[in-house]
Amino acid sequence: MNELAQFCRNLKKDFKPRSKDTKKPVSFWSEKDVLDGQIVDTFVIIFRTKGCSWALNSGCSMCGYFNDSAWKNVSDNDLLAQFDTAMNNYSGQKYVKIFTSGSFLDAKEVKPKVRKEILGKLVETTDKISVESRPEYISRAKLEAMQNFLKNKYIEVAIGLETVNDKIRNQYINKGLLYEDFLKAVQICKELKFGIRVYLLFKPPFLNEYAAIDDCLNSIEKLID
Repeated sequence: MNELAQFCRNLKKDFKPRSKDTKKPVSFWSEKDVLDGQIVDTFVIIFRTKGCSWALNSGCSMCGYFNDSAWKNVSDNDLLAQFDTAMNNYSGQKYVKIFTSGSFLDAKEVKPKVRKEILGKLVETTDKISVESRPEYISRAKLEAMQNFLKNKYIEVAIGLETVNDKIRNQYINKGLLYEDFLKAVQICKELKFGIRVYLLFKPPFLNEYAAIDDCLNSIEKLID
């Protein structure tokens, strides 16, 4: 383990979650986003899961999302109770985003049967669903299994790439991810006709402003290609 990874791990040594109630989601709200070229109301749900597996190991240097994780196993029933609480405030928005402060496709956070139940209910009322995942949890088998009950609805997988530069991503951000891993996940999504959303980090730690601007522009240009 490198020094930055050890530093990130040490920061969480005596960590205590903000909330221990695993029956309630972190939050849910409505916001604006784009669907089929139109600005629409979008429903957002943040589940309180065990937490990002990478964050539990060491974590990214800039990330504070672990504060909203349970840091213990969350039962399937509790996750579904969180979903029901959020859906009691759902007003039929056609675009729904699902966040876990980690990876929705990581079975340690959300088991396949829970994913199926959540997505299976949403597919009846929505036109687009967005979930987040690290690339290592994106597999052909998982996406094909999801396709079986998505009824041809559009689903998008969002990936936190942060930068196309492996050195910046792993030595400054401690992401534990190579660009080639990202490209493999993207290829699987494209072949199975899943949408892709990519997050870039503007101004990573340890970069000055000029270098950060240059890195972000370079990442955008490379990703467009």
